[in-house]
Amino acid sequence: MNSIFFLSLTAQTGSIALNESSQNRPHEILSAFWLPFVNSACALVACIPLWLGSSLLAQSSQDFALFNANSRQTAIWYLNGVTYAGGVYVQTALTGWSLQRAGDFNADGNPDFAIFKATTGQTAIWYLYGPAFWSSAYGPTLPSGWALQAVRDFDADGNPDFVLFNASTRQTAIWYLDGVRYISSFYGPTLRSGWALQAAADFNADGKPDFVLFNASTGQTAIWYLHGVTYISGAYGPTLPSAWALQAVRDFDADGNPDFVLFNASTRQTAIWYLNGTTFTSGVYGPTLPTDWTLQAVNDFGTPPGL
Repeated sequence: MNSIFFLSLTAQTGSIALNESSQNRPHEILSAFWLPFVNSACALVACIPLWLGSSLLAQSSQDFALFNANSRQTAIWYLNGVTYAGGVYVQTALTGWSLQRAGDFNADGNPDFAIFKATTGQTAIWYLYGPAFWSSAYGPTLPSGWALQAVRDFDADGNPDFVLFNASTRQTAIWYLDGVRYISSFYGPTLRSGWALQAAADFNADGKPDFVLFNASTGQTAIWYLHGVTYISGAYGPTLPSAWALQAVRDFDADGNPDFVLFNASTRQTAIWYLNGTTFTSGVYGPTLPTDWTLQAVNDFGTPPGL
């Protein structure tokens, strides 16, 4: 039942100290290895993501950004609806770094990769043109205990902002950015025990991002409606089956409503749950990921060069 509920929260407003080491230092974080357009006829679930040409790509609107924690390789899987249409390697991250999210950080119409080093709290942006890497810059360094959970424009200035979560305190925060430059920050609502912040998207069509929460123990999802960083109200979303996790939120059927992107780590299966607000309407399986690869972000990466 999608009933309104009121979770206890701490509505705090204040700034979070910015580490002095968070300066823009491009070109220092690269492991320059891009493998473009390698032909392969391997089966979807058996191969590492390689480019497989298809005219269906011109119709694709939402694509998967993948990360291999063992090899630190990143890749894009292009989708036609929910069907795998082709893939390409992007970059290999240096030791300790991982792909977190994707967003357009230089307003060129192409999603970029936001990467994160958990041991230092350092963030960085890989600027992409489709799947082609062309430069990078450091972003702000997060305080200890905080992780980058989402990338979304919270102040309507055209720049993606960082959505942070502290798993120990369950505190949320928004870091407002101008490109990769930290401007200011405010605390968001504090989550109840057992809940984690998974994503941010506009679920009530008011032009303001809302928080998407997930309780891994129960499989329950919830939406916290926000006005900026202020909690307004909440509603339960659908409950996920056992072993499935909420990985991302994007509009897959172009109806103006964000949909859930799910992942089963045991079977490597992905799925899309179509929503009308917080109401589940239908679901469909997406492609199965190869071993060691995880789904980190969903965005429209366009059509690869040369197609």
